Amino acid sequence: MIQINLLGYDFENKLRDGIDRYSYELYINLLKIKSKKDKINTFSYSNLYSKFNIMPNSISSQFIETFIINFYFNNKLTGNIVHLMSPDKKMPITKAVKLITWHDTMGFKRRLELAANFKEKLKAKIKKSWAIHNWNTMDFGLYNSSLTKREVELYMLDLDLQQRPGAVINFGLNNKFIKKQIYKQERKDFVYVGSIEQEHKNLDALIQSIINIRNIIKEAKLYIYSNTSLEKLRINNKFFYKGIREKYIIYNAKKTDDEIINKLSKSIALLHLSKKEGFGFPILESIAIGTPVIVLKESEIPEETKKYAIKTNFESIPNIALKLYNHQKPVSQEAIKYAKAFTWEKTAMKTYELYKKLSE
Repeated sequence: MIQINLLGYDFENKLRDGIDRYSYELYINLLKIKSKKDKINTFSYSNLYSKFNIMPNSISSQFIETFIINFYFNNKLTGNIVHLMSPDKKMPITKAVKLITWHDTMGFKRRLELAANFKEKLKAKIKKSWAIHNWNTMDFGLYNSSLTKREVELYMLDLDLQQRPGAVINFGLNNKFIKKQIYKQERKDFVYVGSIEQEHKNLDALIQSIINIRNIIKEAKLYIYSNTSLEKLRINNKFFYKGIREKYIIYNAKKTDDEIINKLSKSIALLHLSKKEGFGFPILESIAIGTPVIVLKESEIPEETKKYAIKTNFESIPNIALKLYNHQKPVSQEAIKYAKAFTWEKTAMKTYELYKKLSE
């Protein structure tokens, strides 16, 4: 019998960001495959914030959080496995086998590099201290990609910290993308899916790319699907708002998966010009429904994610877009089959087998 404790921000699929999606999908798929004797408990930081009236992401909350984790969670954690969904929270001290899933180094390394003021630097230093604590505390590390594993291990090595055992278990894709039937159809416009406010998402390059594409494909439009409403965006790029006014950039907030799939499956390509990704769900999801993906050759995106993407330099994007426009067809069957193999069932099964091995 294995008693598993999952610690994460949200397990109810309220949010669509990578960490919350991972927490939710891993949990519901573990429920499907666990034995009847096994028990899975979830501990939600979101519920904890509500219970103790904590404001998430504030400096005070990070100090209060540490106190609550040590006294509230520790009294409730029973069993032989404790799995923290992300290192941006602090692992409680427990005698159970401790696993942590690492998504990237942006939460503690890049945040400190990009901090613009004292408050941001203090929050970043706290996150870094938690990452170091988690590294020293965990018994086993899980990584969403080979790139994340390599970067986290190198980062900790630079801090003269002892290396820890770990393994790569890739994430899965939304089942709706996997089950989507692919048809040969007319394709137009370009799409971007994901958040755009962070510096590494490379919004300036994305906006300039559609401007350059429109020089040779006059009617081209860029559809952006993101979680933040246009009114709440803090974007300094004047061409972004100019594109919205002139209606060649169509910004869509909080659209359903079905709406995104419908548009993406009829698009010329997904433009994913991010400088860096821990995993990059939209890339594989786009390929899974047959739509080509353009990424920058120099981008730090996991090899397993961008394997079938079109890798190019920024200057060549308009010519590639024109070629795709003139010769419209889905990506290869080999690429589609590859992308559709990234399932949450597989992620959960590999994780569950690891739980059993570590609890022996």
